Amino acid sequence: MGVYGVYASVTLFGAPNSVVYFPTMVASGVDGLGTALLTYDNFTVTLNIGKTANSHLVSEVYGLRDTLVFDSIFDTKQVTYFDEKQTAHDLPAKYYENSMVDELNDFAALFENPDDEAQLARYKEWFDLARTVNGVMFNLRESADLMFPADSNRIQ
Repeated sequence: MGVYGVYASVTLFGAPNSVVYFPTMVASGVDGLGTALLTYDNFTVTLNIGKTANSHLVSEVYGLRDTLVFDSIFDTKQVTYFDEKQTAHDLPAKYYENSMVDELNDFAALFENPDDEAQLARYKEWFDLARTVNGVMFNLRESADLMFPADSNRIQ
């Protein structure tokens, strides 16, 4: 839970310096929703995540006097930049009906050209990103003392 927001944060800002997760537990003993804080040198990213609630709020990235607004962080169809005068500028991009099209096209290009240096570099970037996101997700879970059954088999 929360992987889309963590991917967005790590993609935009890199690995955070520290993380903490505040879960809201449900009767079954799992977290149904929660708030994650990812701390960077000069700012904090707040992620509100959950499976037991729905939000219809946009995602915002604040600058000193400007703001970048995503209609959805995981199914983006529109990104708007508000300058210091709060004038809205829609950022042009091609958005597909199915948000997975770009990802599938990237994977197809890699499979079609597995020996291409540029494709191999992209694969390494994706792998490094996935490793970082996995580490952040683990640290978030650990900060809240959330354990999975497989954790008892983990080598310390």
